Amino acid sequence: MARQMIAAALDAGVPVGWVTGDEVYGADPRLRADLEHRGIGTSWPSAVTDACTSTTAAL
Repeated sequence: MARQMIAAALDAGVPVGWVTGDEVYGADPRLRADLEHRGIGTSWPSAVTDACTSTTAAL
């Protein structure tokens, strides 16, 4: 459901530079791939390391 909501917002032209989420959404490879394909940076906390993983959008 979150993937569909984010895609609808992006398709409607909502300006987005970054998407952050909890470890559940960060573990969804389809969500991450969708955002990376659109050039949206992401940041996800990791329960394993207590650190965040990030990707930077291509500018």
